[in-house]
Amino acid sequence: MFEALKIYLHKTKHSDRYQILPALLQQQALTQDELLRRQIQDRAYILNFAIKRTKYYNERYAGLLPENLNQLDFKSLPILSKTEIVNNLDAMLSDTADRNTVRRGYTGGSTGKPLTFYYDTHKMELMRAGMCRSYMWSGWRPGDKILNFWGAKQDIKQRNLRSY
Repeated sequence: MFEALKIYLHKTKHSDRYQILPALLQQQALTQDELLRRQIQDRAYILNFAIKRTKYYNERYAGLLPENLNQLDFKSLPILSKTEIVNNLDAMLSDTADRNTVRRGYTGGSTGKPLTFYYDTHKMELMRAGMCRSYMWSGWRPGDKILNFWGAKQDIKQRNLRSY
């Protein structure tokens, strides 16, 4: 009984994650053609959003028309450099983002210096839903205990073992 309550409370607290998970589970069964169509639509949506909602991409891709994005050859777009991200980080943040709740994240710094990026709780729930899906491949189900070893120092919160 206690375990069922614990699972219910976890799903309630992280409801976004468990609303996203069924779609992820369905997407893994798409055919290659269906997946390719989906990727093209998603890329067009993301680029359209970036052009409309961020200062940086609005200026960089001012000539692109939303109706042409599905047919756009994405290979023709210039590659975004690390320097451009560093110099334009705030201009890349969507005007719909709540600047009081977004957090700064950092890459591992494998190129010598970590790169800063913004993320919000929705991004975290998307990522965690993806993790749940991958855990399910090995037999895990919501409510099962799991132990993760993670070496990314910037991602580890200082915790007391007693809090577990």
